[in-house]
Amino acid sequence: MSYHTFFIPVMGTGFTVDAPLKVAQYGIDSVISLVDDILIENIHRHYLDLEKISFTKIKPGTKDARAQRITRYLNYVNETVNRQIASMKKEISSAVSGLTRYFKMLPECIEKKLFEQYQNAAGSVKAKLFEEICAKLKPGVIDVNIMTKLDVNQSIEPANNEFTDAKLALKGFALSDVDASVVLSAGMNPSLFAYMTGFKDFYPDKNGHCKKRIILKVSDFRSAKVQGMYLAKKGLWVSEFRVESGINCGGHAFPAEGILSGPILSEFSQNIELLTSAMAEKYFQALERDSVPLYGFVPSVKLTYQGGLGSSEEHNFLLREYSLSEAGWGSPFLMVPDVVTLDETTRSALLNVQENDIQLSAASPLGTPYWNLLTTESEAERVRLIKEGAPGSPCPKGFLKVLTDKNGKPVCPASNDFFRNADAHEKEKNLMRSCICHDLSGCIARVLNLPGTQNPAICPGPNVINFKKNFSLEEMIDHIYGRGTYRLPAGRPHFFIHEINLYMDYYFFSGIFTHSDKVKNNAVENIEKGIHYYKETFGDSFVPAEIFEKLEKIKKIAGKSLICQ
Repeated sequence: MSYHTFFIPVMGTGFTVDAPLKVAQYGIDSVISLVDDILIENIHRHYLDLEKISFTKIKPGTKDARAQRITRYLNYVNETVNRQIASMKKEISSAVSGLTRYFKMLPECIEKKLFEQYQNAAGSVKAKLFEEICAKLKPGVIDVNIMTKLDVNQSIEPANNEFTDAKLALKGFALSDVDASVVLSAGMNPSLFAYMTGFKDFYPDKNGHCKKRIILKVSDFRSAKVQGMYLAKKGLWVSEFRVESGINCGGHAFPAEGILSGPILSEFSQNIELLTSAMAEKYFQALERDSVPLYGFVPSVKLTYQGGLGSSEEHNFLLREYSLSEAGWGSPFLMVPDVVTLDETTRSALLNVQENDIQLSAASPLGTPYWNLLTTESEAERVRLIKEGAPGSPCPKGFLKVLTDKNGKPVCPASNDFFRNADAHEKEKNLMRSCICHDLSGCIARVLNLPGTQNPAICPGPNVINFKKNFSLEEMIDHIYGRGTYRLPAGRPHFFIHEINLYMDYYFFSGIFTHSDKVKNNAVENIEKGIHYYKETFGDSFVPAEIFEKLEKIKKIAGKSLICQ
């Protein structure tokens, strides 16, 4: 269990790829995307070059090269973080020591008070306290993220179902030394879930501890229940349900027909114990069936949330109201150079971002709504190619080959291969698609001078507009815990209220996405139910009057005659 009550979720393919090397030594959990193993290998090489350690590139023709690249990098990150922690334990107290920085950034807790006692002590008492605080040092967890639907088979053995992108990423994680979790996002992948059963680290040791754990990132309770029970029946335990707003997030959004985060979290908090019990019954039956030793432990499940948080009041509100273990802070950390590496052009674009610059777009080749900063070089390049009559990317990495061409070959709808062979209708339909699997690594690749042509893209959530400065790591953590001096813009709505507006805009005012009458009617009803939940739970003043006015407007658009109470 982390001392911190926040974590840094995965952001894009490259924004948190090396975050644990920067923050894990301070006890902060973060998540590495495993989409881009080419970037991962280049990042690994970069850090070894800095340490003047030789590096051997894994040959592209190696049948499980992707898994090997991931395993090697995660082992390197794990070894480096352990060295950082060991180095702290050797430090003599000073105002700038890593040890001081570690405890200074913690929220109020027993461990922080112990360190304050140590700072004020002397002689043998100080030496004894030094040993105690060193024993309390815990690194942040090096978690990873796998988008379950990104499961293209690009291997030299295309007929072998084990050599797909998601499975090889999972293998790379499962065979690594890290004691951590895999965050599974984007829904069910039964084949991937079955593949997980082949790795011993996902099963409990004699102390009931799983070295590799499973976090499900979900946008509603039903999805959590279906996936959690499915995995339990296979003898795999879900240690955490990570609820993400369906729309108030960064990167890909998974709109849930207007079902709001407050009601979703309420349903979780009311039913998590029943779900845990039901999962445990199936889990133990599966372990017994598969002859996995049982040690009498009772597994637990954490509940966390991410999406749109901007203030310490909101952070504490979530932990208190829904009994969450932690909350994720994503997009604000894009403004922390100590954590996220951005090139100067992209950083300047974020610092000067205007509200209309960040759009829920059709840029993703997955066909899923995707938050996109429109003032990036990636967007400029996409527009340039269209104007020149040669739309599409060269597709240097191919992780989003989600369609098949007329010859049955996987193809990405943002690639020039696709546009060369598509009919006029398909071309027009896909002109908005961007080469995000490559361009989302562009910022860090440019700054570190990694191989390849870079047209950086970035996918911040709309909340980033409220953070118009570069923060140090300490400044951002102080902001999260209410110790800082940064003030959010006047009039910024509560993140629950902002989510309502985002849903209304998406279903009724965006002009980019089309929805059936049934979907729009469902969205109206769900939004209205959510608004009434907020009124009943937090009082009439929680929901501003303009929200009700906007609700009436969308009900007329949807052809509804419901009267707002």
